[in-house]
Amino acid sequence: MNFVYLLIEFLDELIYGISEAAWPFIRDDLHLNYIQIGLALSLPGFLANFIEPFLFAIADTWKRRAVILAGGIFFTLSLALTGISTSFLFLLASYILFHPSSGAFVSVSQASLMDLAPERREHNMARWTFAGSLGVFVGPILLSVAAYIGFGWRGMFIGLALLSTLILAYAWKRI
Repeated sequence: MNFVYLLIEFLDELIYGISEAAWPFIRDDLHLNYIQIGLALSLPGFLANFIEPFLFAIADTWKRRAVILAGGIFFTLSLALTGISTSFLFLLASYILFHPSSGAFVSVSQASLMDLAPERREHNMARWTFAGSLGVFVGPILLSVAAYIGFGWRGMFIGLALLSTLILAYAWKRI
């Protein structure tokens, strides 16, 4: 069961690594200006700060599994929407969906991993950090390979949605 949570963290940070490296491609493809990029980077996180406390309270008082899996569904959907975005507003909407979904899918998974073995929290946190660091490291490399072979940022996000679907299906059975 621990492994599924580490996969979720790896995926989240892989997406972060790819997303940050993809901004020049996204900017050029969607003809974004720096104000739009600033909004796309800041507004989703700002709005998620109002939504996530409610999600975390539900996860803590109700069914944590349901929150994680619902978050995973919307997380995956937001990746697909990002991959097919054709305009700034479409991209912004996908990012707004992504942020609280990531909180439900990833942050609640982290809490679950820590609660599985309270006496091993430090060990599990080190594993969590390693999984995330690996994802951030691998993300830009994958994007570079994708750009080199002509797959592009859109293909990467569609691929991430497919990978997320596989991890979500694995989580569905393991959580």
